[in-house]
Amino acid sequence: MKIVFWNTCKNTMINPYIRDIIIDNKVDIAILAEYHADISNLKDMLYL
Repeated sequence: MKIVFWNTCKNTMINPYIRDIIIDNKVDIAILAEYHADISNLKDMLYL
């Protein structure tokens, strides 16, 4: 099982980077601190 924790520092343009890390590393659980981007967009990017 792979877990990633990332403090996104309120970066609203972070979703492409999060997607790449999750997919490239086959992450099972992602914990995002100070996440202020669009979660719906991130979900769409991951479940296509």
